[in-house]
Amino acid sequence: MVGIFLDDCPKLLLEIRRAVEREDSEALERAGHTMKGVLGYFSSDGAVSTALRLQQMGANRDLRGAARALVELEQLVAHLNQSLKELGSVYAK
Repeated sequence: MVGIFLDDCPKLLLEIRRAVEREDSEALERAGHTMKGVLGYFSSDGAVSTALRLQQMGANRDLRGAARALVELEQLVAHLNQSLKELGSVYAK
């Protein structure tokens, strides 16, 4: 599960980034929803709530603040990725 997350997460972040750059509300809503679900497996409340916020921005067709939320999500996901990699290295021993 961790390996799948580590492989898929960069793709999802790219989808969100592209949606924000293109101001594509529908794509942002879908990608935010997917990211929120994936993050929920790892109990990352801050990242889940940020992904939810992006999803809601897309659903509401109001992307004000989306770029800032994306940066926040990227930082939270980077932290989660590092934690998961460290956890994986502990179990690999």
